[in-house]
Amino acid sequence: MPDTKRLLQKYAWYANLAYSLKDSLYVSSVIGDPDELIIYFRGNLLLPSEWISAFHGKMVEYPLYAKAKVNKYFWDQFRRVNFDISSIFEEMKLIEEIKGLDTIYRLTFVGHGMGAVYATFAAYEFYQSTKTSHIPIRLFTYGQPRIGNLQFARALNEAVFAKARVNYKNDIVVNLPHDGSTSQNEDYFHSIMEYWIELDNCDCNNNDQFLENTIVYQCHGGEKYYPDGYFLDESEECAHAKKPFQFLLNNGPYFGITMGVSPAKQPWKK
Repeated sequence: MPDTKRLLQKYAWYANLAYSLKDSLYVSSVIGDPDELIIYFRGNLLLPSEWISAFHGKMVEYPLYAKAKVNKYFWDQFRRVNFDISSIFEEMKLIEEIKGLDTIYRLTFVGHGMGAVYATFAAYEFYQSTKTSHIPIRLFTYGQPRIGNLQFARALNEAVFAKARVNYKNDIVVNLPHDGSTSQNEDYFHSIMEYWIELDNCDCNNNDQFLENTIVYQCHGGEKYYPDGYFLDESEECAHAKKPFQFLLNNGPYFGITMGVSPAKQPWKK
């Protein structure tokens, strides 16, 4: 688990770094490993009226997977991001030329809150565009709301790339919009793989202490079954077990990183 913690901490740092973006909602950088391109998305600070629009729950058809539907507000906002797959390919080619690499080893999408929504849409769109190129894709999201219906969750689960959906305890956002309790096509579902974290009692003052004292639960779920045999990843032992009225809007700390606060040095580096 120490390696998992440090990996989740690393991408939490990038999710928070995105809040420093001024002129765009996402940026791509090669930072650290020269064979990894990290694309991190800035979350929006929603107005009360936007919260109502976002979590009211109206869905629209998702064009990349049969019968999939997604939150209309989330989808409309993502289309305004103007995510450009061609520019990512151009940057990858440039990196290969500069670094002398044969290929990018992996491509990682990261975001918190609304940034997590954008990262999820972008990762799946890139996956659909590059199925034959076998570029390894990873998706790390923090404090991500539910995005779409069962078919959209299935699309993400079937996509052949690594995923981690990290939730901090007492965060109401991860339990919104409402869960899939009545209809496979009209209610909301999360996809895999959930990591639910909480900070043990700790007077922590450095990142290593935060890392050591953060408890991580890998949530396997699988409690809900449907006629086609499909099951979900929302575990009754993790965020799904909490009732909304017990929750607060909570931005961390994720391994010592509070989202929206200016990031310090890269905590996984000594």
